[in-house]
Amino acid sequence: MTGLAIVGYPSEYRSPFTAAQILMGQGPSTAGAGEREALYVGPMTSAGTATPGVVYSIKTESDALSLAGSGAPPHRGIRTHLSLNKKSKVSVLLYAESSGAGATAANNTVTVTIAATNPTDSGTIRLAVCEEEIDIGFAVDSTVDTIGQEIEDKVNAKTHLPFTASNTTGTVTNLAKIAGASQNSIYRVRVVSVTPGKGVSVAVNTATLAGGVDGAVTENANLTAALAGIVASRYYYMGGTSPVQADIATLRAHIVTKSMPNPGLRCRGFAGYVGALSSLATIAIAQNTERFQIAWQLNSDHCPAQLAAALLAAHQLEESTDTACGLDGYSPPNWPIKPAASQADWPNGDDGEDAIVDGIVTIASNQSRSYIVMAATTRSKDSTGALNDFRATEPHRISVMDEFADTLVLRDQLTYANFKLRDDVYLADGTVDESQDIPKNTIVPSRYKSWVAGIIGEFVKAGKFQREDDWFDSLVVQIDPLNGGRLQVGVSGRVVDLKHQCSFLISETTPG
Repeated sequence: MTGLAIVGYPSEYRSPFTAAQILMGQGPSTAGAGEREALYVGPMTSAGTATPGVVYSIKTESDALSLAGSGAPPHRGIRTHLSLNKKSKVSVLLYAESSGAGATAANNTVTVTIAATNPTDSGTIRLAVCEEEIDIGFAVDSTVDTIGQEIEDKVNAKTHLPFTASNTTGTVTNLAKIAGASQNSIYRVRVVSVTPGKGVSVAVNTATLAGGVDGAVTENANLTAALAGIVASRYYYMGGTSPVQADIATLRAHIVTKSMPNPGLRCRGFAGYVGALSSLATIAIAQNTERFQIAWQLNSDHCPAQLAAALLAAHQLEESTDTACGLDGYSPPNWPIKPAASQADWPNGDDGEDAIVDGIVTIASNQSRSYIVMAATTRSKDSTGALNDFRATEPHRISVMDEFADTLVLRDQLTYANFKLRDDVYLADGTVDESQDIPKNTIVPSRYKSWVAGIIGEFVKAGKFQREDDWFDSLVVQIDPLNGGRLQVGVSGRVVDLKHQCSFLISETTPG
């Protein structure tokens, strides 16, 4: 008899436990528990009231604003999350921004120019500042300074923005509230329109969009320290607010480690990205795990934290009622992500295909809305990261298998805690003696096998498992041959598929 070993728990491990290991898309898989809570992890501004490294429960946006500081990435992410999933369970883990020698905050400038001293007539400048538009009126006595001052005032009145504005004679500098490189993609300031023929023009300088630099104390170091404080706590959905590859990799490593059988705190990570698809593909392929997802909208008016939050909130909301749900074309009435401003940035079918193949969640746009093309995990390659392997790219597979493992673990703890364990009694032909006498509070492998089969049947009936005979036929329950106190369960099977495509081949047959 061979054992059914799981990582982290060799046969010589003696402390009591109940644990599960899930192997995605690769042969036999074995099957802690708890509510699927969301946790956002990110830097706070100097105005934030939170203690770094402490997890806080969030009830309203104002909680996030106070704790993180208005406009901090976690505040903006949670603001987006709650607009989609208002009643969800959300927490936040904050840490200090990058600091020390060399730390700088990203900035860009909006410059107002008037052909003459004053406009020739009254008019309006409309700017898109992140995901919102503001109107700045001007009159015949306006100057570049008065117009610039109104831009400053209107930007700063929107305290949830990730930067503050400062006018100097018509040149408005927008300075990130958080220092470091993680904020280099937050700037979405563009000129929508200027009343023509009035001698007024406005230009946005894009040259310094990548101006933030980490200091001697990096954001990644602070992120690492914050995550170290929650290694023993499970938060199923974890939203990262930074698009920097090193920060994504740090969160990914934390999630993968926690999701191992020991400690068995299975969770999933989310991030956002607004840059080029080719750059994101490099990041996504490097993660290559079924437990991480990255939302992408090229040149979005939203910051990466908002894209991550929208994707996370959608999964938390929909999976709360059906862990096998799909998000193809997802765009409910309260979907918080606006279409990308320029049609040149709208991904075409090939872009969507390329993104899925590389494990990226595309947020596409049309004239009326944006929408998720298809949810995907970064597990799009084989173990070497070189060959396409789609078997664990669909997140519903991970969601269902996590639910199955959680159900097994939790029900085992509730049903069989402190039971005695003994082997079955066998007949001469090697089959189990069905009439064997089993004492009270004692479990034998054959009875436990029937119990597990019942849970499998529940998942089949719920439309989450398919090919039920494969599940039942693969089910093995035995006592560890090297540890008489351990009951081992092995089972493999297929989660239900989602209908992503439909093709029709139609031939008209007029005779020749």
